[in-house]
Amino acid sequence: MISHKAVWDCGRVDSHGVKVVDQKGVGSMERNMYDAGKYIIRKKVVCFDASYAELRTDYGFADAFISHVWGESAYVTLQSIRKLKDSQRQNGSVVGKLPFRVWFCTTCNNQSRVKEELGADVHHSPFAQVLRSPACQKVAMISPFKALRRKWCNFEFCIAMESEKPVLLVTSEGTVQEGEVAPKTLNELSKVVSDFKCETATCHNKDDEALINEAVDRIGGYIALDRTLRKTFMQAIDEAHKFTAEAQLRISVVGEPALQSITKLHIAQSHSLHNIIKSQSSPACQSTSTAATVEACPCGCGFQVTWHDSHCCGTCRDTSGDKHGPRCDKVCVKDGESSAAVKVFL
Repeated sequence: MISHKAVWDCGRVDSHGVKVVDQKGVGSMERNMYDAGKYIIRKKVVCFDASYAELRTDYGFADAFISHVWGESAYVTLQSIRKLKDSQRQNGSVVGKLPFRVWFCTTCNNQSRVKEELGADVHHSPFAQVLRSPACQKVAMISPFKALRRKWCNFEFCIAMESEKPVLLVTSEGTVQEGEVAPKTLNELSKVVSDFKCETATCHNKDDEALINEAVDRIGGYIALDRTLRKTFMQAIDEAHKFTAEAQLRISVVGEPALQSITKLHIAQSHSLHNIIKSQSSPACQSTSTAATVEACPCGCGFQVTWHDSHCCGTCRDTSGDKHGPRCDKVCVKDGESSAAVKVFL
């Protein structure tokens, strides 16, 4: 669609609520899915009562669900999906030349009668059916900055969590969980997530908005969705951080021993911050709370639960307290101090 030779008259609403028309010619990086639907997809499918994917692709069960924003530029969306495919191939999720099929609503829904496709209950819509399908192994949220502000993307995230499908955060830089996104970008994303409320997300179609609101209420409501959203983003950033942490440790091992202790302190501080954020986002956390509650590791080793969900570290959990892994913060429950090797640099 980027290289389509015609000049497209594309309508939009500006920041003042005024409808304007932009002309987007061949090679325009600003063409988006609304434009594609108007000038390519609907014209192709209207005579066949089918989706664009049924007419033009070797369709089959989807390996991944693409949650995207129609208003995002086609160029950014395309680059993000390419980055997703590359990262999936590198980590072994895509094997050889086997097709990596994605479900992309613009092309997979019948756009000539999309209202009938969605139906009266979004829980039985094509979106929900694909997300709950055993073949669909993961969800990729394209351009998370913008996706968070759209009702449909929030609904898709909600169903993904209910179906226990991992949600990958994907930008034109790459996948957050794979360490491909710059720390500065992650910092900007955290600013959006920290005070974001899913209930304020918008939807062009008021009927769709009402259906989505009702569906979210049935699952647990927007407050619960906000909490799950922050936890998911925190986990994604934590997974990305492991690459820099491993790099620091690798260099410190071959360098001065002191550097290794400093690096471990840096990692421990990062995990402690993770624990504070996790405790503040929990339902039990009150607005007047200013500090994380100290939680002892259930194995009785004497260390606190910091970054790990339930124990001081995974190794402690797996060995019933006999051993501790390299990522264990080893923060004592009694006085909150770290082990001696780290404490000396405080």
